[in-house]
Amino acid sequence: MRRRIHHFVLLPARWLWRGVLRAALSWLIFILCLGLTLRWLGFPVPSLGDVLRRCESVTKLADILS
Repeated sequence: MRRRIHHFVLLPARWLWRGVLRAALSWLIFILCLGLTLRWLGFPVPSLGDVLRRCESVTKLADILS
């Protein structure tokens, strides 16, 4: 009985973790492809260092997005 409870708790947790990992990896690949495509088309794309400097704090990020 104990093994069944353990199985029913861990199995959905594994599915959730895999889903989150796949979503994050897919989003990263999408952003990379989008950036490369925009750069290839000639749009000004900031470097990763520029983006990180702009997003040093949550308030700065909120100012950028507003």
